[in-house]
Amino acid sequence: MRASPSRTLDERLVSNLVRNAAEHQPGPGGTIWVTTIADDGAASLTIENTGDVVDPAVLDSLTEPFVRGRGRTRSAHAPSSSGLGLAIVASIARAHGAVLTLDAREDGGLVVQVRFPVAHQQRG
Repeated sequence: MRASPSRTLDERLVSNLVRNAAEHQPGPGGTIWVTTIADDGAASLTIENTGDVVDPAVLDSLTEPFVRGRGRTRSAHAPSSSGLGLAIVASIARAHGAVLTLDAREDGGLVVQVRFPVAHQQRG
């Protein structure tokens, strides 16, 4: 895998994704799946959760600061978090040269994948 810009950034990326998945569960009994895969061209981390149905039309905006699936965070009905989690994840993914994708699950919840390029070692 490519040399990490920072171990702290790596930890923040994973913790933000897991925290986001946990905070957006519909209540007790929700499920979170964490999957890692490495192949010839990349390594990926996928975090998927059950939850409310997410409108696919809002997926691109979820990585903007202060945005949630139901819109901007500043409302009387918004959960207590700031809406920065996925924006921070997107910035860290860019620092890694990784590709971040978000997909809505048909039955509710979100699938977030970060696909990291594998560094090619130079031979001497």
